[in-house]
Amino acid sequence: MKFDKIANTCTAECEEETQIYNPNGEDGQEHCEQCNPTCTKCRGHVNRCTECKDGYHLNFVDEYKDTC
Repeated sequence: MKFDKIANTCTAECEEETQIYNPNGEDGQEHCEQCNPTCTKCRGHVNRCTECKDGYHLNFVDEYKDTC
């Protein structure tokens, strides 16, 4: 866990650039989610790729989603 000064709460310690913190998962619990399987790195959302696995390339969808 790490303290988030902006939200004034503790959050899960996720692996930087390969996981995204989700405070409200499907089970109602906070947890880290893996980036989309085609991404090697993501930011802000699991489907917002910043780097793709071999054989894939970035596709700009909109300001919130760049997929591989």
